[in-house]
Amino acid sequence: MKKNDLTLRKLNNTGFPLVYESFLLEKNMNRGRYGQMLALATLFINSQDESIKRLGYRIVVIYCNRTKDYKPLYDIAVNSGLIPVAHFIEEKIMNEQAGNVFTEINAAFSEHFVIKNIYCSLQQKKLIDFYDKNIDSSLSIVAPTSYGKTDLIVSTVRETLDRNVCVITPTKSLLAQTKMRILKDGVSRYEKIITHPEMYGGNEKRIIAIMTQERLLRLLRQVSNLKFDYVIIDEAHGLLRDDGRNTLLASVILVLEKRNPNTVFKFLTPFLCDAESIKVRYAGYTLKTYKVDEYIKTEKFYIAELRDSYNKRLTLYDQFMNNFYNIKYLEGVNSEWEFIKKYADRKNIIYLNKPKDIEDFIDIINKEFVGDNGKRIKEACKNMAEYVHPKYRMIQAIQRGAIYHHGAVPEPIRMYVEKLYAEVETINYVVTSSTLLEGVNLPADKMFILDNKKGRGEIKFI
Repeated sequence: MKKNDLTLRKLNNTGFPLVYESFLLEKNMNRGRYGQMLALATLFINSQDESIKRLGYRIVVIYCNRTKDYKPLYDIAVNSGLIPVAHFIEEKIMNEQAGNVFTEINAAFSEHFVIKNIYCSLQQKKLIDFYDKNIDSSLSIVAPTSYGKTDLIVSTVRETLDRNVCVITPTKSLLAQTKMRILKDGVSRYEKIITHPEMYGGNEKRIIAIMTQERLLRLLRQVSNLKFDYVIIDEAHGLLRDDGRNTLLASVILVLEKRNPNTVFKFLTPFLCDAESIKVRYAGYTLKTYKVDEYIKTEKFYIAELRDSYNKRLTLYDQFMNNFYNIKYLEGVNSEWEFIKKYADRKNIIYLNKPKDIEDFIDIINKEFVGDNGKRIKEACKNMAEYVHPKYRMIQAIQRGAIYHHGAVPEPIRMYVEKLYAEVETINYVVTSSTLLEGVNLPADKMFILDNKKGRGEIKFI
Protein backbone atom coordinates (compact mmCIF):
# COMPACT_ATOMS: atom_id res chain seq x y z
CA MET A 1 0.00 0.00 0.00
CA LYS A 2 1.31 3.44 -0.88
CA LYS A 3 1.95 5.83 1.98
CA ASN A 4 -0.62 8.37 0.75
CA ASP A 5 -3.27 5.85 -0.33
CA LEU A 6 -6.79 6.11 1.02
CA THR A 7 -7.69 4.05 4.12
CA LEU A 8 -10.88 3.62 6.14
CA ARG A 9 -9.37 5.73 8.92
CA LYS A 10 -8.68 8.61 6.52
CA LEU A 11 -12.11 8.22 4.96
CA ASN A 12 -13.78 8.49 8.36
CA ASN A 13 -12.19 11.92 8.81
CA THR A 14 -13.91 13.33 5.72
CA GLY A 15 -17.52 14.14 4.91
CA PHE A 16 -18.03 10.69 3.43
CA PRO A 17 -19.65 9.02 6.52
CA LEU A 18 -22.65 11.41 6.32
CA VAL A 19 -23.06 10.84 2.58
CA TYR A 20 -22.69 7.09 3.08
CA GLU A 21 -25.31 7.06 5.84
CA SER A 22 -27.84 8.75 3.53
CA PHE A 23 -27.01 6.18 0.87
CA LEU A 24 -27.34 3.18 3.21
CA LEU A 25 -30.63 4.37 4.69
CA GLU A 26 -31.93 5.67 1.35
CA LYS A 27 -32.47 9.19 2.70
CA ASN A 28 -33.01 12.05 0.22
CA MET A 29 -31.44 10.03 -2.59
CA ASN A 30 -31.99 11.04 -6.20
CA ARG A 31 -30.45 10.24 -9.56
CA GLY A 32 -27.65 12.76 -9.12
CA ARG A 33 -26.67 11.50 -5.66
CA TYR A 34 -26.70 7.90 -6.83
CA GLY A 35 -24.38 8.96 -9.64
CA GLN A 36 -22.03 10.56 -7.11
CA MET A 37 -21.97 7.37 -5.01
CA LEU A 38 -21.22 5.32 -8.12
CA ALA A 39 -18.33 7.66 -8.97
CA LEU A 40 -16.94 7.26 -5.44
CA ALA A 41 -17.32 3.49 -5.67
CA THR A 42 -15.30 3.48 -8.91
CA LEU A 43 -12.57 5.46 -7.16
CA PHE A 44 -12.59 3.07 -4.18
CA ILE A 45 -12.43 -0.08 -6.30
CA ASN A 46 -9.21 1.20 -7.89
CA SER A 47 -7.60 1.77 -4.48
CA GLN A 48 -4.66 -0.30 -3.24
CA ASP A 49 -6.29 -0.73 0.18
CA GLU A 50 -8.26 -3.99 0.33
CA SER A 51 -10.91 -2.65 2.74
CA ILE A 52 -11.51 0.42 0.57
CA LYS A 53 -11.87 -1.81 -2.51
CA ARG A 54 -14.45 -3.94 -0.72
CA LEU A 55 -16.34 -0.85 0.37
CA GLY A 56 -16.47 0.26 -3.26
CA TYR A 57 -17.81 -3.13 -4.31
CA ARG A 58 -20.46 -3.01 -1.58
CA ILE A 59 -21.64 0.42 -2.79
CA VAL A 60 -21.91 -0.87 -6.37
CA VAL A 61 -23.96 -3.91 -5.28
CA ILE A 62 -26.37 -1.72 -3.29
CA TYR A 63 -26.58 0.80 -6.16
CA CYS A 64 -27.42 -1.90 -8.71
CA ASN A 65 -30.04 -3.57 -6.52
CA ARG A 66 -31.69 -0.22 -5.82
CA THR A 67 -31.68 1.21 -9.34
CA LYS A 68 -31.96 -2.13 -11.23
CA ASP A 69 -29.10 -0.92 -13.43
CA TYR A 70 -26.63 -3.81 -13.32
CA LYS A 71 -24.16 -2.61 -15.93
CA PRO A 72 -21.66 -1.27 -13.34
CA LEU A 73 -21.66 -4.57 -11.42
CA TYR A 74 -21.32 -6.49 -14.70
CA ASP A 75 -18.26 -4.45 -15.71
CA ILE A 76 -16.64 -4.92 -12.29
CA ALA A 77 -17.40 -8.66 -12.29
CA VAL A 78 -15.85 -9.12 -15.73
CA ASN A 79 -12.71 -7.12 -14.90
CA SER A 80 -12.28 -8.71 -11.45
CA GLY A 81 -12.76 -12.29 -12.55
CA LEU A 82 -16.09 -12.73 -10.74
CA ILE A 83 -17.32 -14.94 -13.56
CA PRO A 84 -20.42 -16.38 -11.78
CA VAL A 85 -21.72 -12.84 -11.11
CA ALA A 86 -21.11 -11.73 -14.69
CA HIS A 87 -22.73 -14.87 -16.10
CA PHE A 88 -25.79 -14.48 -13.84
CA ILE A 89 -26.30 -10.88 -15.00
CA GLU A 90 -25.93 -11.94 -18.64
CA GLU A 91 -28.41 -14.80 -18.31
CA LYS A 92 -31.01 -13.44 -15.89
CA ILE A 93 -30.95 -9.64 -15.99
CA MET A 94 -29.56 -8.18 -19.19
CA ASN A 95 -32.03 -8.08 -22.08
CA GLU A 96 -31.12 -8.54 -25.71
CA GLN A 97 -30.93 -4.79 -26.34
CA ALA A 98 -28.19 -4.46 -23.68
CA GLY A 99 -26.05 -7.06 -25.41
CA ASN A 100 -23.22 -6.15 -27.76
CA VAL A 101 -20.06 -7.64 -29.20
CA PHE A 102 -18.25 -7.21 -25.88
CA THR A 103 -20.86 -9.12 -23.89
CA GLU A 104 -20.69 -11.90 -26.50
CA ILE A 105 -16.90 -12.05 -26.15
CA ASN A 106 -17.18 -12.06 -22.36
CA ALA A 107 -19.77 -14.84 -22.48
CA ALA A 108 -17.46 -16.95 -24.64
CA PHE A 109 -14.53 -16.23 -22.31
CA SER A 110 -16.60 -17.32 -19.30
CA GLU A 111 -16.90 -20.82 -20.73
CA HIS A 112 -13.21 -21.39 -19.88
CA PHE A 113 -14.21 -21.22 -16.21
CA VAL A 114 -16.86 -23.95 -16.31
CA ILE A 115 -16.05 -27.03 -14.25
CA LYS A 116 -18.72 -29.75 -14.05
CA ASN A 117 -21.36 -27.34 -15.37
CA ILE A 118 -20.55 -24.79 -12.66
CA TYR A 119 -19.11 -21.35 -13.40
CA CYS A 120 -16.04 -20.68 -11.25
CA SER A 121 -14.52 -17.34 -10.39
CA LEU A 122 -10.96 -16.54 -11.46
CA GLN A 123 -9.48 -17.28 -8.05
CA GLN A 124 -11.66 -20.35 -7.63
CA LYS A 125 -10.24 -21.74 -10.88
CA LYS A 126 -6.71 -20.86 -9.78
CA LEU A 127 -7.34 -22.57 -6.44
CA ILE A 128 -8.40 -25.80 -8.16
CA ASP A 129 -5.37 -25.69 -10.47
CA PHE A 130 -3.02 -25.01 -7.53
CA TYR A 131 -4.50 -27.87 -5.51
CA ASP A 132 -4.30 -30.36 -8.38
CA LYS A 133 -0.72 -29.34 -9.16
CA ASN A 134 0.32 -29.83 -5.52
CA ILE A 135 -1.64 -33.00 -4.75
CA ASP A 136 1.47 -34.57 -3.14
CA SER A 137 2.40 -31.51 -1.04
CA SER A 138 1.09 -30.43 2.35
CA LEU A 139 -1.13 -27.40 1.86
CA SER A 140 -2.98 -24.70 3.72
CA ILE A 141 -6.06 -23.60 1.75
CA VAL A 142 -7.93 -20.49 2.88
CA ALA A 143 -11.16 -19.97 0.94
CA PRO A 144 -14.64 -18.68 1.84
CA THR A 145 -17.61 -20.97 2.41
CA SER A 146 -19.12 -22.38 -0.81
CA TYR A 147 -15.84 -22.01 -2.69
CA GLY A 148 -15.61 -25.73 -3.42
CA LYS A 149 -13.43 -27.00 -0.57
CA THR A 150 -15.49 -30.20 -0.49
CA ASP A 151 -14.69 -30.66 -4.19
CA LEU A 152 -10.99 -30.55 -3.26
CA ILE A 153 -11.60 -33.40 -0.81
CA VAL A 154 -13.35 -35.41 -3.52
CA SER A 155 -10.50 -34.64 -5.91
CA THR A 156 -7.98 -36.03 -3.41
CA VAL A 157 -9.95 -39.25 -3.03
CA ARG A 158 -10.26 -39.54 -6.82
CA GLU A 159 -6.60 -38.88 -7.63
CA THR A 160 -5.11 -41.20 -4.98
CA LEU A 161 -6.82 -44.46 -5.81
CA ASP A 162 -4.11 -46.69 -4.30
CA ARG A 163 -3.52 -44.70 -1.10
CA ASN A 164 -5.15 -44.42 2.32
CA VAL A 165 -7.02 -41.15 2.76
CA CYS A 166 -8.43 -39.67 5.97
CA VAL A 167 -10.73 -36.65 6.25
CA ILE A 168 -11.06 -35.11 9.72
CA THR A 169 -14.22 -33.08 10.28
CA PRO A 170 -15.19 -31.13 13.43
CA THR A 171 -18.83 -32.26 13.55
CA LYS A 172 -20.91 -35.34 12.74
CA SER A 173 -23.12 -33.27 10.43
CA LEU A 174 -20.14 -32.22 8.33
CA LEU A 175 -18.90 -35.81 8.42
CA ALA A 176 -22.19 -37.06 6.99
CA GLN A 177 -22.31 -34.34 4.32
CA THR A 178 -18.73 -35.08 3.22
CA LYS A 179 -19.47 -38.79 2.96
CA MET A 180 -22.59 -38.17 0.88
CA ARG A 181 -20.67 -35.83 -1.41
CA ILE A 182 -17.97 -38.47 -2.06
CA LEU A 183 -20.57 -41.15 -2.69
CA LYS A 184 -22.51 -38.84 -5.02
CA ASP A 185 -19.39 -38.23 -7.07
CA GLY A 186 -19.05 -41.98 -7.58
CA VAL A 187 -15.28 -42.12 -6.98
CA SER A 188 -15.76 -44.63 -4.13
CA ARG A 189 -18.56 -46.66 -5.61
CA TYR A 190 -16.77 -49.95 -4.96
CA GLU A 191 -14.92 -48.92 -1.82
CA LYS A 192 -15.82 -48.84 1.83
CA ILE A 193 -15.95 -45.47 3.57
CA ILE A 194 -15.22 -45.77 7.29
CA THR A 195 -16.98 -43.30 9.57
CA HIS A 196 -16.78 -45.29 12.86
CA PRO A 197 -13.79 -47.16 14.35
CA GLU A 198 -15.92 -50.33 14.46
CA MET A 199 -16.28 -50.26 10.65
CA TYR A 200 -12.59 -51.02 10.12
CA GLY A 201 -12.18 -54.69 9.25
CA GLY A 202 -8.43 -54.88 8.79
CA ASN A 203 -8.57 -56.43 5.31
CA GLU A 204 -9.33 -53.33 3.28
CA LYS A 205 -6.94 -52.78 0.34
CA ARG A 206 -7.45 -49.06 0.65
CA ILE A 207 -8.98 -47.03 3.47
CA ILE A 208 -11.13 -43.94 3.08
CA ALA A 209 -11.85 -42.69 6.59
CA ILE A 210 -14.10 -39.71 7.35
CA MET A 211 -14.12 -39.08 11.09
CA THR A 212 -14.12 -36.55 13.86
CA GLN A 213 -10.86 -36.34 15.81
CA GLU A 214 -12.42 -38.30 18.67
CA ARG A 215 -13.40 -41.22 16.44
CA LEU A 216 -10.06 -41.18 14.62
CA LEU A 217 -8.10 -41.31 17.87
CA ARG A 218 -10.13 -44.36 18.96
CA LEU A 219 -9.36 -46.04 15.64
CA LEU A 220 -5.64 -45.30 15.93
CA ARG A 221 -5.59 -46.75 19.45
CA GLN A 222 -7.36 -49.91 18.28
CA VAL A 223 -5.10 -50.45 15.26
CA SER A 224 -1.50 -49.71 16.19
CA ASN A 225 -0.07 -50.13 12.67
CA LEU A 226 -2.70 -48.12 10.80
CA LYS A 227 -1.36 -45.14 8.85
CA PHE A 228 -2.59 -42.74 6.18
CA ASP A 229 -0.93 -41.26 3.11
CA TYR A 230 -3.20 -38.21 2.82
CA VAL A 231 -4.93 -36.46 5.70
CA ILE A 232 -7.38 -33.59 5.10
CA ILE A 233 -8.33 -31.42 8.07
CA ASP A 234 -11.58 -29.65 7.23
CA GLU A 235 -12.46 -26.46 9.15
CA ALA A 236 -8.82 -26.41 10.27
CA HIS A 237 -9.22 -23.16 12.21
CA GLY A 238 -10.42 -25.43 15.03
CA LEU A 239 -6.72 -25.81 15.84
CA LEU A 240 -6.74 -22.20 17.04
CA ARG A 241 -9.41 -22.73 19.67
CA ASP A 242 -8.39 -22.92 23.28
CA ASP A 243 -10.24 -26.08 24.23
CA GLY A 244 -9.85 -29.82 24.61
CA ARG A 245 -10.88 -30.63 21.04
CA ASN A 246 -8.12 -28.40 19.72
CA THR A 247 -5.55 -30.33 21.78
CA LEU A 248 -7.03 -33.65 20.69
CA LEU A 249 -6.87 -32.69 17.01
CA ALA A 250 -3.23 -31.61 17.36
CA SER A 251 -2.42 -34.91 19.11
CA VAL A 252 -4.05 -36.93 16.32
CA ILE A 253 -2.00 -35.04 13.70
CA LEU A 254 1.22 -35.80 15.58
CA VAL A 255 0.34 -39.50 15.86
CA LEU A 256 -0.43 -39.67 12.14
CA GLU A 257 2.88 -38.05 11.22
CA LYS A 258 4.80 -40.26 13.65
CA ARG A 259 3.39 -43.38 12.03
CA ASN A 260 4.06 -42.09 8.53
CA PRO A 261 6.56 -39.21 8.21
CA ASN A 262 5.59 -38.89 4.53
CA THR A 263 1.94 -38.15 5.29
CA VAL A 264 0.58 -35.31 3.16
CA PHE A 265 -1.61 -32.92 5.17
CA LYS A 266 -4.25 -30.62 3.66
CA PHE A 267 -5.64 -27.91 5.94
CA LEU A 268 -8.89 -26.34 4.68
CA THR A 269 -10.41 -23.30 6.36
CA PRO A 270 -12.64 -20.34 5.41
CA PHE A 271 -10.50 -17.79 7.26
CA LEU A 272 -6.91 -17.53 8.42
CA CYS A 273 -4.41 -14.68 8.54
CA ASP A 274 -1.21 -16.70 8.88
CA ALA A 275 -0.79 -20.29 7.64
CA GLU A 276 1.90 -20.92 10.26
CA SER A 277 -0.68 -20.40 13.03
CA ILE A 278 -2.27 -23.78 12.30
CA LYS A 279 0.99 -25.69 12.10
CA VAL A 280 1.12 -28.12 15.00
CA ARG A 281 4.12 -27.70 17.26
CA TYR A 282 6.75 -30.45 16.87
CA ALA A 283 5.25 -31.56 13.54
CA GLY A 284 7.74 -31.85 10.69
CA TYR A 285 5.61 -30.96 7.66
CA THR A 286 5.93 -27.69 5.76
CA LEU A 287 2.95 -25.96 4.21
CA LYS A 288 2.38 -24.33 0.85
CA THR A 289 -0.43 -21.79 1.10
CA TYR A 290 -3.14 -20.56 -1.22
CA LYS A 291 -5.43 -17.84 0.06
CA VAL A 292 -8.52 -16.60 -1.75
CA ASP A 293 -9.12 -12.89 -1.24
CA GLU A 294 -11.98 -12.40 -3.68
CA TYR A 295 -14.95 -10.51 -2.27
CA ILE A 296 -18.22 -11.65 -3.84
CA LYS A 297 -20.71 -11.72 -0.97
CA THR A 298 -21.41 -8.46 0.83
CA GLU A 299 -23.37 -9.29 3.96
CA LYS A 300 -25.59 -7.00 5.98
CA PHE A 301 -25.74 -7.25 9.77
CA TYR A 302 -28.81 -6.10 11.68
CA ILE A 303 -29.53 -5.92 15.40
CA ALA A 304 -33.12 -6.05 16.63
CA GLU A 305 -33.64 -4.68 20.15
CA LEU A 306 -36.84 -6.18 21.54
CA ARG A 307 -36.17 -6.16 25.29
CA ASP A 308 -36.94 -2.49 25.84
CA SER A 309 -40.72 -2.21 25.39
CA TYR A 310 -40.46 1.59 24.96
CA ASN A 311 -37.57 1.57 22.50
CA LYS A 312 -37.84 -1.43 20.21
CA ARG A 313 -35.73 -0.72 17.16
CA LEU A 314 -33.92 -2.26 14.21
CA THR A 315 -30.31 -1.20 13.70
CA LEU A 316 -27.92 -1.78 10.78
CA TYR A 317 -24.25 -2.38 11.58
CA ASP A 318 -21.81 -1.41 8.85
CA GLN A 319 -18.47 -3.20 9.13
CA PHE A 320 -16.63 -0.65 7.00
CA MET A 321 -17.53 2.47 8.97
CA ASN A 322 -17.77 0.42 12.20
CA ASN A 323 -20.99 2.24 12.96
CA PHE A 324 -24.61 1.50 13.86
CA TYR A 325 -27.48 3.10 11.95
CA ASN A 326 -31.05 3.21 13.26
CA ILE A 327 -33.38 1.81 10.60
CA LYS A 328 -36.80 1.97 12.25
CA TYR A 329 -38.75 1.48 15.45
CA LEU A 330 -40.37 -1.95 15.67
CA GLU A 331 -43.98 -1.16 16.38
CA GLY A 332 -46.26 -4.14 16.96
CA VAL A 333 -43.38 -6.62 17.25
CA ASN A 334 -43.63 -8.26 20.64
CA SER A 335 -41.50 -11.37 20.29
CA GLU A 336 -38.57 -12.85 18.43
CA TRP A 337 -40.93 -15.05 16.42
CA GLU A 338 -43.03 -12.07 15.31
CA PHE A 339 -39.85 -10.35 14.16
CA ILE A 340 -38.71 -13.41 12.21
CA LYS A 341 -42.12 -13.82 10.56
CA LYS A 342 -42.02 -10.20 9.45
CA TYR A 343 -38.46 -10.23 8.05
CA ALA A 344 -37.95 -13.86 6.98
CA ASP A 345 -36.92 -14.71 3.45
CA ARG A 346 -37.30 -17.82 1.31
CA LYS A 347 -34.75 -19.89 3.29
CA ASN A 348 -33.87 -19.02 6.89
CA ILE A 349 -31.54 -20.37 9.58
CA ILE A 350 -32.52 -19.68 13.20
CA TYR A 351 -29.78 -20.23 15.78
CA LEU A 352 -30.39 -21.14 19.42
CA ASN A 353 -27.91 -22.70 21.81
CA LYS A 354 -29.93 -25.26 23.82
CA PRO A 355 -31.93 -28.22 22.45
CA LYS A 356 -34.82 -27.33 24.78
CA ASP A 357 -34.96 -23.77 23.43
CA ILE A 358 -34.88 -25.13 19.89
CA GLU A 359 -37.80 -27.47 20.46
CA ASP A 360 -39.75 -24.79 22.34
CA PHE A 361 -39.30 -22.52 19.31
CA ILE A 362 -40.48 -25.31 17.01
CA ASP A 363 -43.63 -25.62 19.17
CA ILE A 364 -44.35 -21.94 18.45
CA ILE A 365 -43.99 -22.53 14.69
CA ASN A 366 -46.23 -25.60 14.93
CA LYS A 367 -48.97 -23.52 16.56
CA GLU A 368 -48.62 -20.57 14.20
CA PHE A 369 -48.59 -22.20 10.77
CA VAL A 370 -51.10 -24.33 8.89
CA GLY A 371 -49.92 -27.74 7.70
CA ASP A 372 -48.70 -28.35 4.14
CA ASN A 373 -49.87 -31.58 2.49
CA GLY A 374 -47.75 -31.50 -0.65
CA LYS A 375 -46.56 -34.80 -2.15
CA ARG A 376 -42.94 -34.48 -0.97
CA ILE A 377 -44.06 -33.39 2.52
CA LYS A 378 -46.48 -36.32 2.83
CA GLU A 379 -43.75 -38.73 1.79
CA ALA A 380 -41.29 -37.26 4.31
CA CYS A 381 -43.83 -37.42 7.16
CA LYS A 382 -44.68 -41.02 6.31
CA ASN A 383 -41.00 -42.00 6.33
CA MET A 384 -40.44 -40.22 9.63
CA ALA A 385 -43.47 -41.88 11.26
CA GLU A 386 -42.27 -45.32 10.19
CA TYR A 387 -38.65 -44.74 11.19
CA VAL A 388 -39.20 -42.98 14.54
CA HIS A 389 -42.81 -42.60 15.77
CA PRO A 390 -46.10 -41.25 14.36
CA LYS A 391 -46.13 -38.50 17.03
CA TYR A 392 -42.53 -37.42 16.55
CA ARG A 393 -42.35 -33.61 16.87
CA MET A 394 -40.33 -33.30 13.64
CA ILE A 395 -43.30 -34.56 11.59
CA GLN A 396 -45.53 -31.66 12.60
CA ALA A 397 -42.65 -29.22 12.06
CA ILE A 398 -42.03 -30.48 8.50
CA GLN A 399 -45.72 -30.04 7.68
CA ARG A 400 -45.41 -26.41 8.76
CA GLY A 401 -42.32 -25.65 6.72
CA ALA A 402 -39.63 -26.09 9.37
CA ILE A 403 -37.04 -28.58 10.61
CA TYR A 404 -34.90 -28.58 13.73
CA HIS A 405 -31.37 -29.81 14.26
CA HIS A 406 -29.37 -30.41 17.46
CA GLY A 407 -27.17 -33.05 19.07
CA ALA A 408 -30.08 -35.08 20.48
CA VAL A 409 -31.62 -35.62 17.03
CA PRO A 410 -30.47 -39.04 15.68
CA GLU A 411 -27.80 -38.72 13.01
CA PRO A 412 -29.83 -40.40 10.19
CA ILE A 413 -32.72 -38.01 10.91
CA ARG A 414 -30.39 -35.01 10.79
CA MET A 415 -29.04 -36.09 7.40
CA TYR A 416 -32.55 -36.65 6.08
CA VAL A 417 -33.98 -33.29 7.19
CA GLU A 418 -30.90 -31.42 5.87
CA LYS A 419 -31.67 -32.90 2.46
CA LEU A 420 -35.36 -31.97 2.79
CA TYR A 421 -34.53 -28.38 3.71
CA ALA A 422 -32.19 -28.04 0.72
CA GLU A 423 -34.56 -29.62 -1.80
CA VAL A 424 -38.14 -28.80 -0.72
CA GLU A 425 -39.15 -25.23 -1.52
CA THR A 426 -41.89 -25.06 1.14
CA ILE A 427 -39.51 -25.87 4.01
CA ASN A 428 -38.38 -22.35 4.86
CA TYR A 429 -36.91 -22.61 8.37
CA VAL A 430 -34.20 -24.63 10.06
CA VAL A 431 -33.92 -24.07 13.82
CA THR A 432 -30.51 -25.27 14.88
CA SER A 433 -27.71 -25.26 17.42
CA SER A 434 -24.02 -25.12 16.48
CA THR A 435 -24.24 -28.73 15.21
CA LEU A 436 -25.24 -27.39 11.80
CA LEU A 437 -23.24 -24.20 11.54
CA GLU A 438 -19.64 -25.33 11.16
CA GLY A 439 -18.82 -26.10 7.56
CA VAL A 440 -22.20 -27.57 6.54
CA ASN A 441 -23.48 -26.09 3.29
CA LEU A 442 -27.20 -25.34 3.28
CA PRO A 443 -29.11 -22.74 1.25
CA ALA A 444 -29.99 -19.69 3.35
CA ASP A 445 -30.98 -16.13 2.52
CA LYS A 446 -31.06 -14.93 6.12
CA MET A 447 -29.76 -16.06 9.48
CA PHE A 448 -31.34 -15.06 12.78
CA ILE A 449 -29.08 -15.43 15.83
CA LEU A 450 -31.28 -15.54 18.93
CA ASP A 451 -28.60 -16.57 21.43
CA ASN A 452 -25.04 -15.32 21.91
CA LYS A 453 -23.99 -18.56 23.61
CA LYS A 454 -22.30 -21.61 22.17
CA GLY A 455 -22.32 -24.43 24.68
CA ARG A 456 -21.31 -22.99 28.04
CA GLY A 457 -19.36 -20.10 26.56
CA GLU A 458 -20.13 -17.17 24.33
CA ILE A 459 -19.87 -17.09 20.54
CA LYS A 460 -16.41 -15.72 19.80
CA PHE A 461 -14.34 -14.72 16.83
CA ILE A 462 -11.26 -16.86 16.31
